[in-house]
Formats: sequence, C-alpha cells, structure tokens
Amino acid sequence: AAESGKLNISGPTIEIDRPQSSFDADLKDIHMTNHCGGGHAWVLPLASRLVGDFSTVYDGLAGEVLSAGFMLDNRKTALFREESWEELARLILGESNAEPMLRSVFTDAFYSRIGLEEAVGRLVPELRRHAGLPNPVLSFVFGNRTRRYIALIPFATLHQIPVVHVPYLDHDVFDFLFSLDPSMMEGGRLHDETIRRAYPEYADIPYEDKRVKAVMSATDHAYYRAARRAFFSYLRQAPAAATASLRKTQLYARTGADLLTSRSQATWYMRPALQTIELERLRLGC
Repeated sequence: AAESGKLNISGPTIEIDRPQSSFDADLKDIHMTNHCGGGHAWVLPLASRLVGDFSTVYDGLAGEVLSAGFMLDNRKTALFREESWEELARLILGESNAEPMLRSVFTDAFYSRIGLEEAVGRLVPELRRHAGLPNPVLSFVFGNRTRRYIALIPFATLHQIPVVHVPYLDHDVFDFLFSLDPSMMEGGRLHDETIRRAYPEYADIPYEDKRVKAVMSATDHAYYRAARRAFFSYLRQAPAAATASLRKTQLYARTGADLLTSRSQATWYMRPALQTIELERLRLGC
C-alpha cells in the first residue's frame, strides 16, 4: 500500500511455516505442475494460506531476470557474441552441478540417454535462437528457465486464486528491460539503484547476501529425516519399470546412511527419483 507517495510497510507480520513433510509436498508439487515442476514445494503452505482469503495476488515472476541480471555475467555474454555455442552450453549446464546427482540416481543405461553430451546437443540450437538480441543471456534465461519452470508458481501452484498478476510482464516494462544492454544489469546495478532512488528512506536496509548459507537446525534435521523415511517406504513400492532407470540399491544405501547421520544437509536425490517413479506410474497407468 502507498500513502502520500511513500511505501507503507506497517501492519501485522504473518509467518508461514514450511511444509510439514518435504516428501508429501514434493509429490503434490509434481502433480500440480503436471510433472513439469519440481522444486516449488516451498510455495504450497503460502498458496494454502492465500486461497479463500485473497482473490488477487501479485507475483514477481521474472523480476530478477529482467532487472537484476540473474544468471548474467560477462563470460556468457562474450560467448554469445563469439558464437561459442558448445562452450556456452557446458558453462550453463555446469552451473547446476547436476551431473554427480544424475549419475548417482540413474542407471548407466538410462543416464546415457540424458547425460551431459545429450544435453549439450539439445541446448546448442536453443542458444542460437537468442543470438543477436540486445541481451541474449536474459532472453535465453527468460525463454527457458522462467517460462518453463518458475512460471509454474503463479500459473500452476497458485491456480486456485482467481487473479494472479505478474507486473514485470507488463508489455511496456518487459520491452524496455528486454532492450537494455547487459552492462546496465550486471551485479544488480539497475535493480538496486532504481529501488534506492525510489525509496531513499530504506536505502540503508541491506539486501540478502546469497554467499551466506543457511545454518541447519536440529528441527531441520528431523524434518529431513522424516522425508527420508517416507521416501524409503515409497521407493519400495516403485513400479518395476522405474527400477530399470533408478539405481535402487544405491538409493537404499544412501537413504539408510542419511537416516543414521544427524548432520545430513539435504535429500538431494529424493526429487529426481520421485519424479521418475511418478512418471513411470503415469506411463503404466498404476
């Protein structure tokens, strides 16, 4: 809300807890996004809180991409201009650090069909489509990650809310930001300076330092252990076809080891394995 042209940040603060079960939340997220999502489970408690109480919400979809230089750096921009497609593809794919996880979760036969070389071959033609644009990195990220993945939050996870506005996709705003030179956005310069000038009274409030990792508490460990138990129980009932894709024995061993390790930080293998199981269930009609 705004009063006299100034931002009004007064009012009660409502804290919404994380999902009680990461396993159940991931499973629901997979179904709500028609098997295209994964990773949006954290939104579910917020969506439940909003449904029924709010008929209109605003989502900042693409804001960080269009104004804050998300995933943008000089190296990618240079590789676009040099048309070094394979090197650029490997650089982008390497940022997720997914290869060790994929090799651990999937069998060699299945991994050979989805591995790095296959991904590079599929990504290069897509990268070429964005060449020559004012900010090809922005165009690529928006057209793929934002459109195919992040957009599932306002357009799938929040689907029960009658109206979900995405103001950064206003045509004039989008066209303007899309046309800017990458140098204006690097390091969040445009984003931060715009907010500082618009709201100088709050300029002293620091932004999140994404270099600092969250400290896991004892509660977090109990939360993850509960998810592992649920996943362990579910995996035992996986369709036979899924076992041809998954390293089931290694997943059992990984799950068992994590259940015995109170300091384990995350169930990184759970979501891709769960997505595989659910896809096999869908394909087999079970």
